[in-house]
Amino acid sequence: MYADDTQLYASCRPQDCNVIRIRLSNCVADVALWCASRRFQLNAENTEAIWFGLHENLKKLASYDYSLRVGSNTIQPSTFVRDLRVYLDAELTMKQHVSKVAAACFYHLRRLRQILRRVGTEVTVRLVLFACTHHLQMSALRLLQLSVSWRATVHSQRTAACPERCSSANFQSRAARPRQRQSELHWLPIDWRIQYKLNVLMHGIITGKCPDYLRTTVQPVTSSHPELRSAACPAPKFVTPRLRTKFGERAFSYTGPAMWNSLPIDIRCTTETRTFKKLLKSYLFRQAFNVF
Repeated sequence: MYADDTQLYASCRPQDCNVIRIRLSNCVADVALWCASRRFQLNAENTEAIWFGLHENLKKLASYDYSLRVGSNTIQPSTFVRDLRVYLDAELTMKQHVSKVAAACFYHLRRLRQILRRVGTEVTVRLVLFACTHHLQMSALRLLQLSVSWRATVHSQRTAACPERCSSANFQSRAARPRQRQSELHWLPIDWRIQYKLNVLMHGIITGKCPDYLRTTVQPVTSSHPELRSAACPAPKFVTPRLRTKFGERAFSYTGPAMWNSLPIDIRCTTETRTFKKLLKSYLFRQAFNVF
């Protein structure tokens, strides 16, 4: 919660949307009164509303009035909203976020292309890392929820960001070289970058360097099945819950433990964060590019 970014959440069935509308409108009215008592003004023009749900449930809302009242203003629901640099659409497909990330990357690449031939490879790498790659770094864990086809779209931004391709007149040319170029730069492909981020997060859970709510989403083997042989292993392992759908396997509670348990024991036993990151990246790099 920030002074200029207060969010309200509520859930219901499609046929009960009127109840939620009234509840949220009353809550916003209370917030407006609180602001007025402290000489603040609630800006209704910057207020957004969005309904999340399955495609079938969202279609049912069309027969209801699902707008919200903020004072004397009527807020029509948006198709997507921005929350801490993440674009969320109504069905949580992350398509809008991928499109925005891709547009931002290619925008900077087009601007950098004008000067890359004059600055050399070393400066080119630094400029690309500064202008483009950090967009993909911040999106790595969010992309875990995407389908393979949408992750491939983001991967195209990663390969296009290679300096050799940036200096080309056509970003999509030289298709055979991006993988080799990423290997030379020691850049992990997007799928492997996601694994890197997840395992670093799991390491933070073990070392106590992560928020408490993340620690409660995973369960060590030692606490659930102390009689198992894996529970006596010096490298901690986590329980992978049984799920009925493949979609459920995208959740952190499943993917985090599954990826962590697949790491070699010597990496899982490393407690020092910097050493762990170094060993982990070298291991994933060898797996991604078949370098042994």
